[in-house]
Amino acid sequence: MVGSVEVTALTDSEGVFYLHGIPAGTYTLTLTPDPASTFTPLIIENVVVVNGVNTDTGTSTISD
Repeated sequence: MVGSVEVTALTDSEGVFYLHGIPAGTYTLTLTPDPASTFTPLIIENVVVVNGVNTDTGTSTISD
């Protein structure tokens, strides 16, 4: 959520995603798998976004 707006992105075939236009700040990122899967959402806290800089959250693995 950015304010009251939910921001979403889909991954490409390699699982990479980009969110553009997010205002600077510190966020909690929730990676939500396909609802038909048995996987549990993964929460990444304290993601710092800086204007003009790509934020790399590293590699994350969602598991069941």
